[in-house]
Amino acid sequence: MKEIPILFSTPMVQAILEGRKTMTRRIVKDIHSESQYLPEFKLSGFTFIEPDQFEKPHNEKIASVISCRYGQPGDVLWVREAWCLDLLNRNVYKADRETDGVGRKFSFSPSIHMPKAAARIWLQVESIRVERLNEIHYQDAIAEGIERFGDDSWKDYQSKTGETYYSNPRLSFKSLFLSINGKPKPVRERGETGKILSYTAIAWDQEDYEKTWKKFYGVYRNKPLHVIINPWVWVVKFKVLSTTGKANLKP
Repeated sequence: MKEIPILFSTPMVQAILEGRKTMTRRIVKDIHSESQYLPEFKLSGFTFIEPDQFEKPHNEKIASVISCRYGQPGDVLWVREAWCLDLLNRNVYKADRETDGVGRKFSFSPSIHMPKAAARIWLQVESIRVERLNEIHYQDAIAEGIERFGDDSWKDYQSKTGETYYSNPRLSFKSLFLSINGKPKPVRERGETGKILSYTAIAWDQEDYEKTWKKFYGVYRNKPLHVIINPWVWVVKFKVLSTTGKANLKP
């Protein structure tokens, strides 16, 4: 059994703590650069992943030739979240509170820098599969931890005012996923500090690409822009073992 770190945003940590989130989707990063697994079509600086190629049942083949960085069923994930130490050297988590008892804001470190010793949330992988991003069923969208308002309204995570909602949970999940993964991300020469060579962006579908990325004509901040439409994602289903640290893991 492996112990593997996994990053979660503050809203998703809160969803786990509240019992709303039991699965997560993560982009299969390795597949989009391996032409022997999935054909790529390039035009005017864009990279298109043909949505009709290499579909089911080949998703099982993908899982067999590309190792999932989030482990296998039975493995344990320890959650990295925004975190800091208070004046008494105690762990404080952004998902719980952002200020101390007298209203002073904590200075939280990004989740990527959280040490394993500070992890309070431990999860066990129950199943892993591969599918296209926008294939998600409405029940899975709910299991992704989207926030619900009333009987039939779901949060719009891309809303600037926070006052717009969806009646379809799939659209709420779409807004959640793109709020985290939709912005162009740099591809660097080496490591996290190397020279930026290009940018990669994610589009939910062709319509989303036409609306959001086509106007850039394959260039973002004077670098090539590659757009992946409807990427393959790992679907990781998990159960919570502990929310109070490794020492309290359930047997």
